[in-house]
Amino acid sequence: GDSKDVSGGEHPETSIAINNLTAALRGLGNLNKATKMFQKVFDRIRHISGVEHLDTISAISNFAIMLRALGQLDKAGKTFQKVLDIRTRILGEEHPETIVAMNNLANILGELGQLGEAAKIKKDVLDKRRRMLSEDHPNTISTTNNLATTLKQLGQLDKAAKLFRERGGAP
Repeated sequence: GDSKDVSGGEHPETSIAINNLTAALRGLGNLNKATKMFQKVFDRIRHISGVEHLDTISAISNFAIMLRALGQLDKAGKTFQKVLDIRTRILGEEHPETIVAMNNLANILGELGQLGEAAKIKKDVLDKRRRMLSEDHPNTISTTNNLATTLKQLGQLDKAAKLFRERGGAP
């Protein structure tokens, strides 16, 4: 066999392993090396699986998280939007991975100062999580807190306080 077969070549598990390594490097703070490695991973996953395969979309989402960590918020926001668009089209609006993508986009929009749009998306995420998970699920609680914080930043103190009261917290 040729060396590609021995090294893993184009086997999907090779790309998954490299994607996991990229995430680990990012977690260790080696962002420049992780960014370069990500590009290799992404090219390989896209070549093997196609642009809209779920593995490819997960890799793009990981890249957006890395861009955010590097402070490249505009690029991260556009990348999170791309992930959301594709996940919505492929998985539907109610799929948990789509909801995570919505939440990621809302968070980056908040960081970019687009608080109104961030609040709108966070409200949608909260409605979906309340319906699909429960009021007491950690993701629902986190989303409630995030929305309340965004509403507070918008000066909508009554709405923020109401959310905090609903979940049993202090305003």
